[in-house]
Amino acid sequence: MVQGGQIGYLSNLHLSPTFHPMDLPLSRISRLKAYVEIRESYHRLYDYEANNHLADPEEREKLNRLYDDFVRRWGALNLQANADLLKMAATGAEMLFLERSEGGRYIKADIFDHPTAFALTESVAADPSEALCASLNKFGTVELPYMTYLLPVNSKSEAVIKAIKERLV
Repeated sequence: MVQGGQIGYLSNLHLSPTFHPMDLPLSRISRLKAYVEIRESYHRLYDYEANNHLADPEEREKLNRLYDDFVRRWGALNLQANADLLKMAATGAEMLFLERSEGGRYIKADIFDHPTAFALTESVAADPSEALCASLNKFGTVELPYMTYLLPVNSKSEAVIKAIKERLV
């Protein structure tokens, strides 16, 4: 974590958290600070999109810029020297998934291009059972207006209720 411009770690998290600065060479400190910015931007982007089901183009642009700057300066996150350094952080290993290997090179994960916390396109349901599954997957509840929206144009709410009644017991 970064506190007061210093890289360090927290101990005694459950009682009285204490920050411990790490004695690292300046080159590693600047790399870790850049990584922390990427991590925080990623979490802001993912959390916003997951909670709001809306894209956040400004934060996505920032994440791309931070990542591109990091790669330009130190190379891909998954390069051994970077991966070893990032794994020092509690969530460092999960950040390595911001890249994937294709054809011997590392490329950006999908989140750099589009939302991954929700579907960009609505599904289409062939029958009320499929609409029910889509509603439960998206909202965790039965949302009749959404379900009728997914079904063919001439579907009525009453017909949907009748068709799924046995499944809702």
